[in-house]
Amino acid sequence: RSAWSRAITPPMEISDISEEESMKYLIEKRKIDEEMAKELYQLVGGRILELKTIANGILAGRSIEDIKKQKLIDIGRKFDSTKLLQEQKYYEAGKRVINALLDSKEISIITFKRIFKNNEKEYSEVLGNNVFAYRPSRDT
Repeated sequence: RSAWSRAITPPMEISDISEEESMKYLIEKRKIDEEMAKELYQLVGGRILELKTIANGILAGRSIEDIKKQKLIDIGRKFDSTKLLQEQKYYEAGKRVINALLDSKEISIITFKRIFKNNEKEYSEVLGNNVFAYRPSRDT
């Protein structure tokens, strides 16, 4: 069984922060100029830990290009460890999930499970690797 189905109480959900909040954080708190802040937000959205990490990189003198390259490497590794790359176990299901997300930004957990043909072991393994986020409060 998945960790979600074993939880006695629903886990506390910490959502992404808004674009406005992200920009305020980067510009006012981290003292990053507005243009760079926009680029950083475009790269990672409102994920506060990601914003903090890339802001640290910029403030340490790394270029935005280096940070983008590193993000792509990290994503590739995550896809590889989750078996989502071509010729890997979950490539086809992962491709369908990504296409559905590109169409609608969110999909229900029911749709996610259907894509994995309701194989709890498989969809739990993919969710457990944090490539896709499950938001219990919205069931997406």
